[in-house]
Amino acid sequence: MGVEKRLTSRKFLIWGILSFSLVGTGATHKTLAAAVQSPRVTVPATTPQVAALPQHTVSTMLPDTSGYVVRTVCAAGCNYKTVQSAVNGIHVDGGDVSGEIIKLASGAAFSESVSFPVFSITAGKWIIVTTDTASSNLPAPGARINPSFSPVLAKIVTATNSPAVQVATRAHHYWFVGLEIAVSPSMRLFQSGVIQIGGAETSVSDLPHDIVIDRSYIHGHPTGNIRRGIKADGVSVAITNSWISDIHDESSDTQAIWAYNTPGPILISNNELQASGENVMFGGADPNITNAVPSDITITGNHFTKPLSWFTKSASYSGPRWVVKNLFEIKNAQRVLIQGNVFENNWESSQQGFALGFSPRNQTGTCPWCATSDITVANNVIRHSASAIAIIGADTEGGPSLPSQRVTIHDNLFYDINKANWGGDGRFVQIVNPGEPSHDIIIDHNTVFHTGNILTFDGKQGSTVANFVFTNNIVAQNAYGVPGGNAALNLWVPKYLFTNNAIENMQASGATPADYPKGNFFPPAWTDIRFVDSVNCPAGAIPPNNIGICALAAMSPYIASGTDGRPLGADIKAISAATAGVVP
Repeated sequence: MGVEKRLTSRKFLIWGILSFSLVGTGATHKTLAAAVQSPRVTVPATTPQVAALPQHTVSTMLPDTSGYVVRTVCAAGCNYKTVQSAVNGIHVDGGDVSGEIIKLASGAAFSESVSFPVFSITAGKWIIVTTDTASSNLPAPGARINPSFSPVLAKIVTATNSPAVQVATRAHHYWFVGLEIAVSPSMRLFQSGVIQIGGAETSVSDLPHDIVIDRSYIHGHPTGNIRRGIKADGVSVAITNSWISDIHDESSDTQAIWAYNTPGPILISNNELQASGENVMFGGADPNITNAVPSDITITGNHFTKPLSWFTKSASYSGPRWVVKNLFEIKNAQRVLIQGNVFENNWESSQQGFALGFSPRNQTGTCPWCATSDITVANNVIRHSASAIAIIGADTEGGPSLPSQRVTIHDNLFYDINKANWGGDGRFVQIVNPGEPSHDIIIDHNTVFHTGNILTFDGKQGSTVANFVFTNNIVAQNAYGVPGGNAALNLWVPKYLFTNNAIENMQASGATPADYPKGNFFPPAWTDIRFVDSVNCPAGAIPPNNIGICALAAMSPYIASGTDGRPLGADIKAISAATAGVVP
């Protein structure tokens, strides 16, 4: 059945049924080059719909700058003394900008809030803003910047509530590369954000478009209340190879990257992302553009983390107490690929501490089209968190929304999902349906070391999940496993498929195989599963650069026990390749 989706240049099969063609428009992070490995499982009578992949991505191929006009900015002896004056002085030739480079003096700090307006730009040309230094002084293209580059970087620093960089309505073809963009330490009580792309546009045609932020160090400061690193409400926005940190607030949600008022596409690739509220979030405010859903979002090769100096129970805690919720959350987005990332350090605080949350939210009652749909979570490491994944059906608080639908979670390694260490409940997946239920949820080939429930269901009476698949996973029974066992599955996810899972140490809880559907496995202990290192892997004592010890050993009884003939659990080799070099 030749249903095709376009994103990169490789073909692969999903469940042996749907053929997907991935076609790219430009260079992206290394993990995009490898097509997502997709689950092939025996499906129930009602075939679940697999999540659709992004249909578009964003080109990050550096343009040829031959013939570009160059403007230099420095304290003395340059064309301009301020960044804004250089932007305002952009030469217009015949009504069109035919390529401009604004070079800011290396190491210089410009205390400004700079607005980048709309210009008519010749097709294929850009306005590039960068540091005036040899390319050898910056990371190579495709490599992530870090704070050690600060001495050489030109700095745009806001000392007001306004962003340091504001990309205006309809502005387009701006490329920011090799910069430090920050909030002054003088801004302590409230600062709205470091970079703002777009404002409150009410039509797609008014949105900024074709905006690239590459190899830039974007940050607040250790004691500041800074709401977000980048507001990314534009069409074709790429944030790559950058470092975003010190984004936190004592009384409000914060995000390293946030978008709510755009149709996409958006690329977030190979970044360090540190924020206290949600490191990355889509939605959370009703879009000003009717029917806008952030779409075609690719999130690959990023390190999502909250520093332990923010954790009140850590020996390194340095105060104050920031609002902490999730590492990643979607309240309104569709066709999202989350691949090859490392998510770590999330604890119970302002919420229960789930690492990832998918919860459609009609925030103030004006977005009945808000949805979390077609979400693919593949080849990631999720660790050191109070709980793992929360999925919620349609909104019943702000106003009606569409439900979570077509969520595919496969080939991920979860470990140290641990109530004792991080608070919360130590749960793997929680599905709550307060209104119209979520549907088409596929959880396949994951390896999970957790201390709480395998699956937790709740919601409105009679609210059942259609097309639920839970196959080929390695999980722990702990105290309750799936509370209610077969009865709970029949109540909440009728016509489910729950088979070929290894459920460790069921006997210690008093449960029996009869409490679960037929076709699953019940090893008495982790050592009976036979990992490459059966001692350290379950304890979570995994060296940072050697997650391969969670792979099944050749002599494991489950080495070919998947519904597809694969080993049970995640493809650890694929995860290792996808996440190589992600953690700094």
